[in-house]
Amino acid sequence: MTQDDASPDAAGLPDFVRDPVGLIRRRWMWMLIGAGASFLVLAGVVLLLVTPGFLATATVLVNSQDIPDEFVQSTVEVDSFEQINALVGAILARERLAALVEKHGLYPDLREEVEFSELLAEFRENVTIEEQQGIGRQARNVTSKLFTVSFKAAEPEMAALVANELADALTGESIRNRQEKAELTTQFLRLQMEEIEAALRIQEGRVTEFKQTYRGELPSELESNLRKLERLQAQRQSLALQIAEAETRLATLAGDQLPAGSPESRLMNLRQRHAEELAVHTPEHPNVISLERQLQAVETAMANGTASGFSLAASTDRTIRELRVQLSATEAEIGELDAHVGLTPARQEELAALEQKTDVLRTSYLDFLNKVQEAELAENLESANKGEHVSVLDRAAVPTSPERSRLTFLAMALVLALGIGAGVGILLEITDPVVFGIRQLEDRYDFPVLGSVPRIS
Repeated sequence: MTQDDASPDAAGLPDFVRDPVGLIRRRWMWMLIGAGASFLVLAGVVLLLVTPGFLATATVLVNSQDIPDEFVQSTVEVDSFEQINALVGAILARERLAALVEKHGLYPDLREEVEFSELLAEFRENVTIEEQQGIGRQARNVTSKLFTVSFKAAEPEMAALVANELADALTGESIRNRQEKAELTTQFLRLQMEEIEAALRIQEGRVTEFKQTYRGELPSELESNLRKLERLQAQRQSLALQIAEAETRLATLAGDQLPAGSPESRLMNLRQRHAEELAVHTPEHPNVISLERQLQAVETAMANGTASGFSLAASTDRTIRELRVQLSATEAEIGELDAHVGLTPARQEELAALEQKTDVLRTSYLDFLNKVQEAELAENLESANKGEHVSVLDRAAVPTSPERSRLTFLAMALVLALGIGAGVGILLEITDPVVFGIRQLEDRYDFPVLGSVPRIS
């Protein structure tokens, strides 16, 4: 009995596992042929399909604005990683990529095999953007960020060239994008300011029209109206007193000095009759009209001096008439002022509502005016490239060694070929087993083994 048959740990294992050296000695030729053929096939595939990939990397710096925020507040957000991705999406647009492909003749082998959209997808897969550790910390805020723009190509010079062009396009797109955002912000704020300014102008016109329409009833005129009303009331009392005194004087003259047939006496009688007729009839009645004509004739004669000798009574009468006219005008003015003063509270409420809306619009207009001025400063800041900007810190150098070498794939092919060769030997052992132990004899021929002799070396 052999040593393998005596070992309990070997029970249940395939025979070739217990004798690997014998396996190699018996099948080495087929294993070598399998490994060699596999390696040749895999090496051919590697040489045909695998091309060396050269990776070139440019470093891009995203720096904070040069002028402090307390002096000029930027209207454009800081270039975060998401915004950098948006910029990358812009520079990797179909039109831009197509221009780069045509300019540098990229992927000549794939142009005839795949569609142009798949070619652009391959282009995008070879571009990578990675954020590096921020530099320049101030008050726990990163004021600068580093990004790497990498491109992988079969030729090292092409990899460096395209990586640098992508970095330049990224910086240019960032500047253009920030300037465009600053201009759009300024235009939007200016448009809002103009709309509010137009509304403010209309509202101010309404206030002016209101003041012109209700002049004399405005709250600002109340105090002056009250003072004027006091003066008119005092004037009315004075006029009433003067009229009373003049009438008393005229009555005295008429009773003591005027003859019965004098013009003054006749004038007084006509006026008395005229008043009596008006109390009974309308102004269009013939009696009233006749008395008015007689009064006019007497007054004209007295005015022309045809009636002499009683000038004092005539003068007093004229004074009374003038005082009555003044009293009537004063009472009319008092009535008008009373109406104005009575309407002042209502006008005050209406004017307060109009002025409140005007104040709100004026405040909004001043607020937008300040925002427009700040936006214009920020726009000038972006135009001068003094705001948040992206710049190329290190340009991509021509790589000297490929990122993925064919030697690596050939080594992998060699390992795989050796595995295939070992698999060939195991397969042969399974399909054409070799008897080299007692247990194999018993299992195959189903009879016991009576004895064995040791191996003769």
